[in-house]
Amino acid sequence: MKIRLMVLSFITGLLFILSGCSSIDSIVSFETNGGSEISPILVSQIDETTNITPTKKGYVFNNWTFENNDIATLETLKNLTTSTKIYANWNLVSYQLNYLNLMGSTHQNPIEYTIEDENIILKAPSAIIGYTFKGWSKEVPSTNYVTLIDTKDLGSIDLYANYELKNYNITYVDSFNQPHTNPTYFNIESLPITLAAPDDLEDYLFIGWSLSNDKSLFIEVINEYFDEKITLYAVWESLIDITPPEISGLNPIEYTIGSTYPELLSGVYGTDNLDGEVLVSVDDSKVDYETVGTYTIYYSASDKAGNITNKTRTISVINALSSYYQSVTGLSGNSLKLQLRTIINTGFSGVNYGEARYALAVTDKDPNNPNNLIDFYTGNSLKAAWDEGKTWNREHVWPQSLLGVDAKNGVVNAASDLHNLTPSNPSTNSSRGNKYFDLSLTKATYFPERAAVRGDIARILLYMEVMYSRYTLVDTTPKINEMGKLSTLLKWHLEDPVDDFERNRNEVIFSYQGNRNPYIDYPEFVEMIYGVIVVDNVSSQIYFFEVHYVEPDFYKKSKYLN
Repeated sequence: MKIRLMVLSFITGLLFILSGCSSIDSIVSFETNGGSEISPILVSQIDETTNITPTKKGYVFNNWTFENNDIATLETLKNLTTSTKIYANWNLVSYQLNYLNLMGSTHQNPIEYTIEDENIILKAPSAIIGYTFKGWSKEVPSTNYVTLIDTKDLGSIDLYANYELKNYNITYVDSFNQPHTNPTYFNIESLPITLAAPDDLEDYLFIGWSLSNDKSLFIEVINEYFDEKITLYAVWESLIDITPPEISGLNPIEYTIGSTYPELLSGVYGTDNLDGEVLVSVDDSKVDYETVGTYTIYYSASDKAGNITNKTRTISVINALSSYYQSVTGLSGNSLKLQLRTIINTGFSGVNYGEARYALAVTDKDPNNPNNLIDFYTGNSLKAAWDEGKTWNREHVWPQSLLGVDAKNGVVNAASDLHNLTPSNPSTNSSRGNKYFDLSLTKATYFPERAAVRGDIARILLYMEVMYSRYTLVDTTPKINEMGKLSTLLKWHLEDPVDDFERNRNEVIFSYQGNRNPYIDYPEFVEMIYGVIVVDNVSSQIYFFEVHYVEPDFYKKSKYLN
């Protein structure tokens, strides 16, 4: 019995010893997950005052958890009976970026950051009119600009936008270089700027400052910001009369031979900026009122200061119109051209291309030999009898290939118009081909050696343009429905006037097809439509061609023709 009691006491003591050892030896270890290190601690050492809170840069400690994610507190740790590792949990800290002194601008930079963010490269704010952004700084004023935020340097930051005023120069251009008190530069904060006049200048009145060198955009106050430098031009008005007078009312006029001479000063006025109305004198000594043509009348006006203005106007001397042309009375320019088209198309009854073979024997008959006709380009007398084109061909002055219609013996069209058909020997007809007319012979152009036919060519082609609305005379290489060269034709019209052979041909064609070439009957119609033709006597290559349209629908034009 004694032995049994001893064994029981031994076992009880052993259990007590084992139980005490377990409580004393249990250890808590810590995994701080990047936080400050905490040494392992005996469970028996844990009480309410035990500090097991770690720290971590950029984070706030949240709690400890066991491996099974249960929360570990001091209370739960005191009751542990086995050694255990617990794990720290953290909350990421956000730091503020405050942007100040923006002056109404915006930016695209982040407003907060954490330690886990990449370094921040600061962007400039939106532009502000009149200012230049210099940079961000952590204090103002400062020139220590910040371009990058190191996210490892923790803490909220105030960033100030730094701006600099844009100054722009003001340049003053004054032909007299008069002193003035205006500023030489401006910025948005200096506006508005009231511009002062320069010092007074004898015999001149200061009108104002202009933004343009043509002195038309006047400005008194700079109250609008210009994002660039400004140039201002001083505008002065002379108090000395140096401006010549003006002469108005010099429209072209028309005079019909045998009528009352025109009042050359009627409707003509001279005016001066200082003297008011001035006297105008006229000189018409170059006008031959008995000969058809276009002439120049000279006018002159002078003011009290002796300033003189000389101007000219044109006068067209024409014959009284026959009844055939009565409807064009008083017309010129395009209106005249359109009315002539109506006249020569009214009553027109053309012959066909086959009949032209026999009509040309009459229209171009040799006045010295009734059995012959005159070769158009050479002037030679040829047998008039038609022999299938062996002796002469029907030449199209406006080439058939540019007429846009076919020449067929039984057909009446533009290709059978007798005004455009002339007799020509086959050799010349072939060499001329479809070339247009100009002052030299080339692969593209034809120059007739016979001077007496050049004006005839001009008037035939001018007739074709007025007769048919689809045809146009040009100064370039002609295409279909075009012919040229217009400037050369106008020159030839002046140099080779209408002769008796041409007049007789016009009469005979009228008897065949019932219409006339108006430029043969009234050569002055050419300049009444196309304008005054001035031939340069020095150079035969360039001619000045000035167009004066009488109606308000047409512009006054001038150009060089070559």
